[in-house]
Amino acid sequence: MLNDILADIVKLIVAGGGFVAIAFAFFKFVGEKWLDKWLTAKFDKEIEQLRLKNNVLMNRTAKLHEWEFEVLPEAWSRLNDAFTTISGLGLRFDQNLDGIPEAQLNEFLSKSPLTSREQTQLKTEANRTAYYARCMDVYFSTPPLPGSRSLAAWRPAAPASRAATLLPRRRAA
Repeated sequence: MLNDILADIVKLIVAGGGFVAIAFAFFKFVGEKWLDKWLTAKFDKEIEQLRLKNNVLMNRTAKLHEWEFEVLPEAWSRLNDAFTTISGLGLRFDQNLDGIPEAQLNEFLSKSPLTSREQTQLKTEANRTAYYARCMDVYFSTPPLPGSRSLAAWRPAAPASRAATLLPRRRAA
């Protein structure tokens, strides 16, 4: 009796195992293909959406860079025009050097592009602000010479009428 029960259990396992093996092979073959198609379709859609987002961002960035190259020169031009207009009105952005303490004047001159001779002359002038303004007008009236690295290294040519009334010319370093 026990042998019959064990034999029936073994037959059931063998019959069920065969069915399970056949079902497993069928689902593995069919399921693998179906799963690959489903995942490929899903990931292809996701990749396409990410590419679209990337293209939109890149186009936006390219347009910003293009706009930057159009706007910045115009902004600098307008700023330069405004500065020239204000300078032409006689408004100055210089510090008032008349009547300031000697220590403060020395600190200001240490940061200025004037030579030591010009700084000494400035200290002896009665109207320090006007003398400094004349020096700065000479410095900024002409662009720097090629190869010069600082304002103190060069002296631009001033018009002949102004050159006689201003400081002596410096040679390019």
